[in-house]
Amino acid sequence: MTATSNVNSNALNFLSHMQNGVDPRTGLYTLSVDLPKLSGNDLLGPELDLALRYSPLNLHDSGYGKGWNLQLSQFDPDRERR
Repeated sequence: MTATSNVNSNALNFLSHMQNGVDPRTGLYTLSVDLPKLSGNDLLGPELDLALRYSPLNLHDSGYGKGWNLQLSQFDPDRERR
């Protein structure tokens, strides 16, 4: 009896939406995952391109985990009170 290990997965379809790499100067790993575009005004526009990005230099958790960010402007009311 022979065992075959053919794996069928649709996960490989999403590799084109990911960019990753290691900075040769620092050795730090970064990752960016492109998300579907958001359209406002009942899909009439404007469209907003979103990407979820990871950076080991980002020490904050903005709701996606430590180091992950959507690269959008954010308002932190607690920070404004200081």
